[in-house]
Amino acid sequence: MVSIEAEPGVFLTVVATASAFHVILDTPLVDVSRGLLALYNLTAIEALELAVVDGPTVVAGVAPLSQEAVTVTEAEVALEVRAGGERVATLEPRLYERGVAHSILVVEGADGPLVRYLKAVAAE
Repeated sequence: MVSIEAEPGVFLTVVATASAFHVILDTPLVDVSRGLLALYNLTAIEALELAVVDGPTVVAGVAPLSQEAVTVTEAEVALEVRAGGERVATLEPRLYERGVAHSILVVEGADGPLVRYLKAVAAE
């Protein structure tokens, strides 16, 4: 059994790996007039970044078993995950809308990193 204590207003993600459970402190979506874009590095890769395809970096330096996030205005854009300047994966163009926490998760796969997208809509 795993016991986790959390303070009010604190958001956590619990990740189960083959060797242990890990608790990641999340960045909450505070201002629903904006969106949140988070990159989770659930791999052993030293540092991951999220960037606009052929554009600027949005989130950089995400260490293993951690996350970093930025608030965003509503926009449709294609993103890619990079490690050491090399593309790991490209995500199809998607509308990153207001009032939604958008999460890009990078996990270990049998043939290398796998990238998944999740979204959580703020409660009304």
